[in-house]
Amino acid sequence: MYTINNKYFESPDVILAEMDGEGVFLNIKTEKYYSLNKTGMDIFKLLINDSDKNEIVFQLLEKYNVDEKILQEDIVRLVNELVDANIIIEGPSS
Repeated sequence: MYTINNKYFESPDVILAEMDGEGVFLNIKTEKYYSLNKTGMDIFKLLINDSDKNEIVFQLLEKYNVDEKILQEDIVRLVNELVDANIIIEGPSS
């Protein structure tokens, strides 16, 4: 489960192709694809650049016209999906 203290890294088993702000990930071990739209890629980039949950929420609220509670729920859901798909991996907490 995603928490504010977790750090995330791109999985070494994943190849990312980016085009027009969207991303397609290929897990080379499972041979499965996973795609993200521009908003999902914004979250992904903030996560792997060591941003904490509050910073991610703040930056996305500045960029998108969205309710903060809904945004927080969407971030948690996406992070859990990315972990489950082995797109990102959890590192040591800080």
